[in-house]
Amino acid sequence: MKTYVIILSLFFLSCSKKYNNDVENLKSNYSVNEKKIENKIKNKNTFQFSVSLVEKDNDNRPLKLKIEVRENSKHFQDILYSPGIWSAVEDSLIINQIDYFSTYSSIHEGIESYHDFIIADFNFDDLEDFAILYDIGGNSGPVYSYYFQSKKGDFNVNKDFPLNHGPFPKVINKKDKTLTIKNPLGCCKISTTVFQSKENNKWKTISSKEEEMK
Repeated sequence: MKTYVIILSLFFLSCSKKYNNDVENLKSNYSVNEKKIENKIKNKNTFQFSVSLVEKDNDNRPLKLKIEVRENSKHFQDILYSPGIWSAVEDSLIINQIDYFSTYSSIHEGIESYHDFIIADFNFDDLEDFAILYDIGGNSGPVYSYYFQSKKGDFNVNKDFPLNHGPFPKVINKKDKTLTIKNPLGCCKISTTVFQSKENNKWKTISSKEEEMK
């Protein structure tokens, strides 16, 4: 009888252990699947952007633009935007747009070859942001205004962003959360600056150097 009780106890102990393991595995799988679903929703690219001319100055240049944001083809947000120097084409505005956010393609913006409207993730929160041309620039190339998507989905300017009315980054490093810009200095040098994203939408300059052009 004693042997029977011991065997029965071991059996129930084994079943209980297996049950607990199955429950933990189920919780783990559910947690992983839940995280995958959350990331899928978070990374979903649902916005479309269009820019129209609202007002021109006496030199036929854009004085005010309207950026229309659509979510799943439905109107979501209008942003009135005043650029710096930007040439208009007749009575309309032709926008050269590119999306680095959903395509994950390599950045190829330059001084002579660039886009007017650029979609990417500039603050490494896995939400799409955009940069719109502010000024066609001079020897250093075009400069941009940057708009960031909030958790609610609307787009706003971050006054603490170091590239406001500045160049488009040559490198967006998601792993290190850094943006790298390169600017020519005079005839023969180039300046390279690296900014790193910190907590609470703060940024820090982590390196800056000048080199001879190769």
